[in-house]
Amino acid sequence: MWFGQVLKNYSNDTGKKMNEYVENSLYDVLDRLSTKLVQLYYLNSWELDDKDGMRVSGNILYMRNLKNE
Repeated sequence: MWFGQVLKNYSNDTGKKMNEYVENSLYDVLDRLSTKLVQLYYLNSWELDDKDGMRVSGNILYMRNLKNE
């Protein structure tokens, strides 16, 4: 019960839902890393069945590939 209230307060204070905050933060962290490390993170996310990690790291790798061509 108290956890729901904390999430509601967080959502009201920031205007974001919890998973939106995690995705933005993960993107910011991964975008600073080298391509090799992002590839490693993608592989680790795949092995752990972390769909959010795969999506975020996959998008970063896709955009880096587009810029290099």
